[in-house]
Amino acid sequence: MFMPIIPPIGKPKIKDFSHVANLTTGYETSTSKTWSGVSIGAAAPGRRLIIAIAHVDVIGTYGGDAPWTSVVLGGVTATRLGGKGYHVGGSSYGYHCDLYYADIDSGTTADLTLSMSSGNYNEIRVSIFRGFSIADVLAEPIAYQSKTPPTDNLSVNVAVPAGGGVIGIFAGSDNGPSARTGAIAYRMFDNAVASHNVQANKSGQGRNWVGLDEVYDHASNSNSEPKAHMVVFVLKGK
Repeated sequence: MFMPIIPPIGKPKIKDFSHVANLTTGYETSTSKTWSGVSIGAAAPGRRLIIAIAHVDVIGTYGGDAPWTSVVLGGVTATRLGGKGYHVGGSSYGYHCDLYYADIDSGTTADLTLSMSSGNYNEIRVSIFRGFSIADVLAEPIAYQSKTPPTDNLSVNVAVPAGGGVIGIFAGSDNGPSARTGAIAYRMFDNAVASHNVQANKSGQGRNWVGLDEVYDHASNSNSEPKAHMVVFVLKGK
């Protein structure tokens, strides 16, 4: 009997992933921030936009894990993939790294608004990525490390699926009111990696990432970071 040859089913893979925008604020005290006319890359059906946010804030919940009550890009309320906050005991500052996505097929620019219900942010760093076939959930639980003061690099290991990607977000500051650092990096993977090491350097304006390729590093100071917080997210295809 003739038996048809069934081709192997391809593994899910993120497609055409790229970095399209960086955004920042100065030292501000507000519960919301809007950027107008932000680049979101070429329009196409099925486009998913990933929004990576690093920020330092002064809020009542401090190190809470979900400081933003809404993230709206191009009129679309973004969905939170995950995040982690860090509050240093005795400090009035919280350090936050969060990841969101929004599905927007049309347009090459859009307005982005971040809002929180109380307290205020001080400084925000944002990177936006564009891609296709990105799953609605992370491949692995978020990995994070926080140090006060950091005596060596922040470092975590993550498992990465074939066709997936990793985004790292760093938030830190010195002991002054106007020295905030935010940094964002990523890397895509064709093959699975059982344990991929990611590191962010604890000092200087450059994070000197290990295991990821930096797309944004905005610092208000060039000194070491007595307070440092890094969160790593693993994306997977669908």
